[in-house]
Amino acid sequence: MISATFAIRDVVLPDEKTEYAQTRAALMSELAPQGILEQTFAGEIMTATWRLRRCGLLEAALPINDDEDVENKQRSIDRARTQAHRILRQSMAELRALQTERCIRRDLDIAENIGLADSAKVLRACNEAPARNEEGSPEAESAPAQKPSRITLRDLENLMTLADKKLCAEASALSSRPSSATISS
Repeated sequence: MISATFAIRDVVLPDEKTEYAQTRAALMSELAPQGILEQTFAGEIMTATWRLRRCGLLEAALPINDDEDVENKQRSIDRARTQAHRILRQSMAELRALQTERCIRRDLDIAENIGLADSAKVLRACNEAPARNEEGSPEAESAPAQKPSRITLRDLENLMTLADKKLCAEASALSSRPSSATISS
C-alpha cells in the first residue's frame, strides 16, 4: 500500500477513484460551499478527511510486533493523523464562520458587498455613529427624543446562533433527501 501520509495532494489509488468521487460529492453536498473561500475550506476538509481515512488503512496494515521500523511508521502515521485533525478542525471553524456571516448578511438584507468585514464590528460602528439626516449631515441633538434601539453584540451573537441552527436544519433537510451521491459501505 502506498503511504503518502504527507502528500501535497490527495492520494487516490486506481481502485479508490469511485469511493473518492462519492465521498467528495457527498461532502461537498453536505458542506454546501458558496464562493471561492468557502470552496477552499471545503476542499481542505475533504483532503483532511481523505488523509484520516488513509491513516486508518495504513495503521490497520501494520504488522503487530515491536520492530523499530513498525514503531517509526506508527509515529509517522500518528503525526499525519494529528496534522489532518488540526487542518480539519481549523477548516471547519473557518467555513462555519464564513457561512454564518453569509447567512447573517442574507437575513439582514445586506446587499452591499462589504467583503470580509465582520458584521459585528460593522453593526457596532453603525450603532455608535451619530444619526444622519437626509442630506447626510449629523442630526442636531435637540429635545430628548426617544433613543432608537441599537443592535448589541448579544443581539448579533443570538442572530449568529439562529443562523447556525438554520444552517443545521437546512443541511439536515438536504441530507434526508435520497441522493445518488451517497457513500457506499
